[in-house]
Amino acid sequence: MNPLLLSGSIQQAIWKVNDHQAVANIETLEAIKSRSVTPTRLRTALLAIFAGIALLLAAAGIYGVVSYSVAQRMREMAVRVALGASPGDLLKLVIGKTMLVVLVGLALGASAAFALTRVLASLLYNTSPTDQLTLACAGVLLAAVALLACYVPARRAACLGPLVALRAE
Repeated sequence: MNPLLLSGSIQQAIWKVNDHQAVANIETLEAIKSRSVTPTRLRTALLAIFAGIALLLAAAGIYGVVSYSVAQRMREMAVRVALGASPGDLLKLVIGKTMLVVLVGLALGASAAFALTRVLASLLYNTSPTDQLTLACAGVLLAAVALLACYVPARRAACLGPLVALRAE
């Protein structure tokens, strides 16, 4: 039932007690609460959108750098395959080196997040800026995106035959 349907009855009851009492802007508590948190919701939505864009840009950047690195090292990888390296070895090589850099970046990012806790505290609701679960989930998400972004060029390098790679040079 819509509580605003009772506004006429409430207004009549108030006027029976005091006919000079002004009754205006009858609203539900939910409407008042919703209006009071609208700026916070907007700020949170904008931060989520910008965070998503940053995640996509990070993935594209990692993909680009790893792809370029693999292209530059194609001759080396062809020699490795000719000497007996398996495609799995090349995959481990490329992903291992990339993920090492990503993990160093995650560690630096987590320490920067801890350093900026006073700024973050004003933007958070019911969450501590040093919440380990949130930071761990964000780190795992970033590591997963980085792993996916470096897997494609690494897989391309691993599937390339040594003769094809050496002829491409």
